[in-house]
Amino acid sequence: MKPLAIAAATVVVAGGAIYGVIHWFTASAQREHDAAMYPIVLPAGDAAQLERDSADWQHSRAQLAKNLRSFDPTKVVLPPATAAACPIAHDPRAADLFTFSNTLADDVLTRVNAIATAADRKRFATVDDRNTTVDRAHLDGLVVVAYRENNPPRNDGEHGFTAGSRTGTAYAFDRTGTLVCACAFGAMSSERVHYWVTRAVMKGGGAVPETNLDEQFDNMSVDDALAKDIDDATAHAIAAGLRSLR
Repeated sequence: MKPLAIAAATVVVAGGAIYGVIHWFTASAQREHDAAMYPIVLPAGDAAQLERDSADWQHSRAQLAKNLRSFDPTKVVLPPATAAACPIAHDPRAADLFTFSNTLADDVLTRVNAIATAADRKRFATVDDRNTTVDRAHLDGLVVVAYRENNPPRNDGEHGFTAGSRTGTAYAFDRTGTLVCACAFGAMSSERVHYWVTRAVMKGGGAVPETNLDEQFDNMSVDDALAKDIDDATAHAIAAGLRSLR
């Protein structure tokens, strides 16, 4: 029986060594992949804050999902405009708006999971991705919108554009999914929307890109700029209108 025991022990050791080598190569390949795909490294201080925010979202995810699945906007009595301002800070720049639907809880949990993944990796594909993720993770809660009217702006080419408009009701929840604030809102496109125009011109027999720069938007098409403009108007209208239900 002793030789069998020794043989078994030898197999375990060999197996452990093989596993260790495979694991080392896999981890090394993953690090190289992350460095290539996510070149933006989060500074230590920001990484620690993101980890804390992610842990808080994860801690309350079960209650958050339960409350959102049972949420019925038709049963909410909106507070008057004279009610206290919403205690949940809603940063319009983060534009963390979710549309009310039967997949609301799943949509929010997808965002919570994405924050957890980012907190573990601490690397991002772009600076914009880093800033957006950190800002969203640090929000006190989330805002859900139920639209009554949602008319997107239309690009009319050389004739300009037709303004978009949105009306509806917004609801602010804390990180546990407890409804804290609400308001009715209305938003419209700006009268003028700026964007970058890039075109090719012939210089010395070659096509050279010539760009008309605008500081408001970063390399956006007309359609992208119009969409961003109505989204920003919506977020600002909601941030200004939210009132406490307490």
